[in-house]
Amino acid sequence: MEAPFGSPPFIGVISDTHSHYDDQLDELFAGAVRIVHAGDVGTIDILARLRALAPVTVVAGNVDLPFWDDD
Repeated sequence: MEAPFGSPPFIGVISDTHSHYDDQLDELFAGAVRIVHAGDVGTIDILARLRALAPVTVVAGNVDLPFWDDD
């Protein structure tokens, strides 16, 4: 997805998804040059959906550490 012509570049910021992906994020983050997830992602599939929109930088939150330790 691309931002409308002439839209300024922007970085999308989100946190606390707790394994829930809101489909409205697809439109909200369309055209983002990067997305920052500031913790409590929940499950890896959330990151896969965000990465389909833009490169993602992730900060691990307290709910992320148990399952990420295995990777």
